[in-house]
Amino acid sequence: AALIVKELGFLPLAIDQAGAYVQTRRKSLGEYYSMYQAHQANLLGYRSMLSKHEKTVMTTWELSFNRIEEESPEIAEFLLLLCQYDPAGIPDEMLKKGCTPQPVFGQDGELMTLAPEEDLVPESMITLLGDDFTFDEVVEKLLSFSLVQRSRGQPSEDGSKQFFLHPLVQFCGMTRAREDA
Repeated sequence: AALIVKELGFLPLAIDQAGAYVQTRRKSLGEYYSMYQAHQANLLGYRSMLSKHEKTVMTTWELSFNRIEEESPEIAEFLLLLCQYDPAGIPDEMLKKGCTPQPVFGQDGELMTLAPEEDLVPESMITLLGDDFTFDEVVEKLLSFSLVQRSRGQPSEDGSKQFFLHPLVQFCGMTRAREDA
Protein backbone atom coordinates (compact mmCIF):
# COMPACT_ATOMS: atom_id res chain seq x y z
CA ALA A 1 0.00 0.00 0.00
CA ALA A 2 2.84 2.40 0.85
CA LEU A 3 4.45 1.82 -2.56
CA ILE A 4 1.17 2.55 -4.33
CA VAL A 5 0.49 5.69 -2.32
CA LYS A 6 4.02 6.94 -2.99
CA GLU A 7 3.75 6.09 -6.69
CA LEU A 8 0.51 8.09 -6.85
CA GLY A 9 2.29 11.07 -5.33
CA PHE A 10 0.07 11.02 -2.23
CA LEU A 11 -2.77 12.49 -4.33
CA PRO A 12 -6.11 11.70 -2.61
CA LEU A 13 -8.09 11.40 -5.84
CA ALA A 14 -5.57 8.94 -7.31
CA ILE A 15 -5.50 6.91 -4.08
CA ASP A 16 -9.31 6.76 -4.05
CA GLN A 17 -9.31 5.60 -7.68
CA ALA A 18 -6.75 2.90 -6.90
CA GLY A 19 -8.76 1.67 -3.92
CA ALA A 20 -11.93 1.53 -5.98
CA TYR A 21 -10.16 -0.42 -8.71
CA VAL A 22 -8.71 -2.92 -6.23
CA GLN A 23 -12.10 -3.41 -4.59
CA THR A 24 -14.15 -3.59 -7.80
CA ARG A 25 -11.78 -5.87 -9.68
CA ARG A 26 -10.84 -7.95 -6.63
CA LYS A 27 -7.11 -7.35 -7.11
CA SER A 28 -4.40 -7.57 -4.50
CA LEU A 29 -2.30 -4.48 -3.85
CA GLY A 30 0.65 -6.25 -5.46
CA GLU A 31 -1.38 -6.99 -8.58
CA TYR A 32 -2.52 -3.37 -8.77
CA TYR A 33 1.04 -2.09 -8.34
CA SER A 34 2.26 -4.32 -11.18
CA MET A 35 -0.63 -3.26 -13.39
CA TYR A 36 0.04 0.41 -12.60
CA GLN A 37 3.62 0.03 -13.83
CA ALA A 38 2.36 -1.25 -17.20
CA HIS A 39 -0.97 0.59 -17.59
CA GLN A 40 -0.62 3.90 -15.78
CA ALA A 41 -2.73 5.95 -18.21
CA ASN A 42 -5.56 3.42 -18.20
CA LEU A 43 -5.65 3.21 -14.42
CA LEU A 44 -5.50 7.00 -13.96
CA GLY A 45 -8.47 7.24 -16.32
CA TYR A 46 -10.48 4.49 -14.60
CA ARG A 47 -13.67 5.51 -12.80
CA SER A 48 -15.46 3.00 -10.64
CA MET A 49 -19.07 3.32 -9.59
CA LEU A 50 -17.76 2.78 -6.05
CA SER A 51 -15.72 5.98 -6.13
CA LYS A 52 -17.17 9.07 -4.48
CA HIS A 53 -15.48 11.24 -7.14
CA GLU A 54 -17.14 11.93 -10.46
CA LYS A 55 -13.88 12.69 -12.26
CA THR A 56 -10.66 10.73 -12.64
CA VAL A 57 -7.11 12.03 -12.34
CA MET A 58 -6.83 12.18 -16.14
CA THR A 59 -10.16 13.96 -16.68
CA THR A 60 -9.43 16.45 -13.91
CA TRP A 61 -6.07 17.25 -15.47
CA GLU A 62 -7.59 17.48 -18.96
CA LEU A 63 -10.25 19.94 -17.75
CA SER A 64 -7.58 22.19 -16.26
CA PHE A 65 -5.32 21.88 -19.28
CA ASN A 66 -8.16 22.59 -21.73
CA ARG A 67 -9.14 25.70 -19.78
CA ILE A 68 -5.58 27.01 -19.90
CA GLU A 69 -5.31 26.12 -23.57
CA GLU A 70 -8.50 28.07 -24.34
CA GLU A 71 -7.28 31.13 -22.43
CA SER A 72 -3.65 30.99 -23.56
CA PRO A 73 -2.32 28.35 -25.94
CA GLU A 74 1.21 29.62 -25.24
CA ILE A 75 0.93 28.86 -21.52
CA ALA A 76 -0.44 25.40 -22.33
CA GLU A 77 2.56 24.84 -24.60
CA PHE A 78 4.88 26.00 -21.81
CA LEU A 79 3.26 23.56 -19.35
CA LEU A 80 3.84 20.69 -21.77
CA LEU A 81 7.46 21.83 -22.04
CA LEU A 82 7.83 21.72 -18.25
CA CYS A 83 6.45 18.18 -18.25
CA GLN A 84 9.44 17.04 -20.32
CA TYR A 85 11.93 17.87 -17.55
CA ASP A 86 12.63 16.18 -14.23
CA PRO A 87 9.73 17.40 -12.09
CA ALA A 88 11.89 18.09 -9.02
CA GLY A 89 13.26 21.57 -9.52
CA ILE A 90 13.21 23.15 -12.98
CA PRO A 91 15.21 26.39 -12.65
CA ASP A 92 13.82 29.57 -14.20
CA GLU A 93 17.32 30.55 -15.27
CA MET A 94 17.72 27.39 -17.34
CA LEU A 95 14.43 28.02 -19.13
CA LYS A 96 15.17 31.70 -19.72
CA LYS A 97 18.71 31.02 -20.95
CA GLY A 98 17.33 28.92 -23.79
CA CYS A 99 15.37 31.95 -24.99
CA THR A 100 18.28 34.40 -25.13
CA PRO A 101 21.10 34.80 -27.65
CA GLN A 102 23.94 32.38 -26.89
CA PRO A 103 27.62 32.44 -27.84
CA VAL A 104 28.59 29.56 -30.11
CA PHE A 105 31.58 28.64 -32.22
CA GLY A 106 31.10 28.80 -35.99
CA GLN A 107 32.45 26.32 -38.53
CA ASP A 108 35.77 28.16 -38.72
CA GLY A 109 36.13 28.39 -34.95
CA GLU A 110 35.02 32.01 -34.74
CA LEU A 111 32.85 33.07 -31.81
CA MET A 112 29.33 33.97 -32.94
CA THR A 113 26.03 34.77 -31.31
CA LEU A 114 23.14 32.44 -32.05
CA ALA A 115 19.68 33.96 -31.70
CA PRO A 116 17.08 31.64 -30.14
CA GLU A 117 14.96 31.90 -33.32
CA GLU A 118 17.88 30.48 -35.30
CA ASP A 119 18.11 27.62 -32.80
CA LEU A 120 14.44 26.76 -33.54
CA VAL A 121 13.10 28.01 -30.19
CA PRO A 122 9.40 28.80 -30.77
CA GLU A 123 8.57 32.51 -30.79
CA SER A 124 5.86 31.87 -28.18
CA MET A 125 8.48 30.60 -25.69
CA ILE A 126 10.79 33.53 -26.40
CA THR A 127 7.90 35.90 -25.66
CA LEU A 128 6.79 34.09 -22.47
CA LEU A 129 10.26 33.71 -21.00
CA GLY A 130 11.87 36.86 -22.32
CA ASP A 131 9.82 39.39 -20.37
CA ASP A 132 9.58 39.31 -16.56
CA PHE A 133 6.04 40.70 -16.45
CA THR A 134 4.76 38.17 -18.99
CA PHE A 135 6.61 35.37 -17.22
CA ASP A 136 4.97 36.36 -13.90
CA GLU A 137 1.56 36.08 -15.60
CA VAL A 138 2.47 32.57 -16.79
CA VAL A 139 3.51 31.55 -13.28
CA GLU A 140 0.33 33.03 -11.79
CA LYS A 141 -1.89 31.15 -14.27
CA LEU A 142 -0.19 27.79 -13.64
CA LEU A 143 -0.30 28.31 -9.86
CA SER A 144 -3.99 29.23 -10.01
CA PHE A 145 -4.74 25.80 -11.48
CA SER A 146 -2.39 24.07 -8.98
CA LEU A 147 -0.45 22.54 -11.86
CA VAL A 148 2.95 23.68 -10.60
CA GLN A 149 4.56 24.70 -7.35
CA ARG A 150 7.24 27.32 -6.90
CA SER A 151 10.18 27.41 -4.57
CA ARG A 152 13.49 29.11 -4.10
CA GLY A 153 16.62 27.04 -4.51
CA GLN A 154 18.31 25.30 -1.62
CA PRO A 155 20.46 27.56 0.61
CA SER A 156 23.63 26.23 -1.04
CA GLU A 157 22.34 27.11 -4.50
CA ASP A 158 22.11 30.53 -6.10
CA GLY A 159 18.60 31.10 -4.71
CA SER A 160 16.91 31.23 -8.11
CA LYS A 161 13.28 30.22 -8.36
CA GLN A 162 12.24 26.82 -9.64
CA PHE A 163 9.17 24.98 -10.87
CA PHE A 164 8.14 21.73 -9.22
CA LEU A 165 5.60 19.39 -10.81
CA HIS A 166 3.56 16.67 -9.16
CA PRO A 167 4.56 13.36 -10.79
CA LEU A 168 1.00 12.77 -12.02
CA VAL A 169 0.83 16.26 -13.56
CA GLN A 170 4.05 15.41 -15.37
CA PHE A 171 2.68 12.05 -16.51
CA CYS A 172 -0.56 13.58 -17.79
CA GLY A 173 1.38 16.33 -19.58
CA MET A 174 3.74 13.86 -21.22
CA THR A 175 0.77 11.75 -22.30
CA ARG A 176 -0.90 14.83 -23.76
CA ALA A 177 2.30 15.93 -25.54
CA ARG A 178 2.61 12.49 -27.20
CA GLU A 179 -1.00 12.72 -28.37
CA ASP A 180 -0.43 16.22 -29.80
CA ALA A 181 2.74 15.17 -31.66
